[in-house]
Amino acid sequence: MIDGEIEACATEEPYDKADCGCAHGNTPPLLWEPATLVDAMDAVIHRGGHIGTHAYGDRAVRNLLDVYERLLKRYPHLPQGTLVMEHGGLAIAEQRARAVALGIHVTIRHPLLHYFAGIQEVYRGI
Repeated sequence: MIDGEIEACATEEPYDKADCGCAHGNTPPLLWEPATLVDAMDAVIHRGGHIGTHAYGDRAVRNLLDVYERLLKRYPHLPQGTLVMEHGGLAIAEQRARAVALGIHVTIRHPLLHYFAGIQEVYRGI
C-alpha cells in the first residue's frame, strides 16, 4: 500500500474540503517513501515474487509508476503480471496511458467505483 483508502488517498492537490475530519488534515501522506519501496520490492522480485500495490490517489499512482519503472529498468524481462497496481482510482489519463505503456496490470473493482462516489463527495468535494 502506497496510500490509504479513499479518505486517506495521496493526491497531488489538497482535498477540497479542509473540514473532512481526517486525522491527516486535507493532505494525506504516502505510506512509503519511493526509494524505500524500490528496495523492498527489489527484494521480493529478486526472490521470484509478484507484487500488487494499492494506489488510489493520483500522487500515489504517479509515485508507484515511478517505482515500477525503476524496477523494470533493473529487471527488463519481468513476466507480464509481475507488477500490478491495485485500483488506481484517481489516476489521470496520462497515468493510465503510462501504466499501459509500462505493461502494468491494474485491478479495478467496479463495485468500489459505485460505492466510493458518495464518499468522494465528502472527502474530495467531487
